[in-house]
Amino acid sequence: MSNVVERGESVHPTHLPVERQVTHSIDLARALSMLARDDDATRVLLDAEAKAPQLVTHSSMVREVVRTMYRHAPVTNGSKSSPLLGLAERCRAVR
Repeated sequence: MSNVVERGESVHPTHLPVERQVTHSIDLARALSMLARDDDATRVLLDAEAKAPQLVTHSSMVREVVRTMYRHAPVTNGSKSSPLLGLAERCRAVR
């Protein structure tokens, strides 16, 4: 899996259509999350959401990845990480 992340992070798909860029980001975020790099995965998903919010918020794969990261997120001052919580709420991974 670390090989997937290394290769994925070295790819810069700016020449591709936005849909393909976002798909690449979602796949990379999933791989990052599998390696317990949840902060990096959250950053990648937030960047993807900025490019195409509808593709991220309606993706079942994003929902699954975010739900898993949310379960593992530490609780600070009685709440989860704000960026992750916001993303989780927008993609309906938590209620």
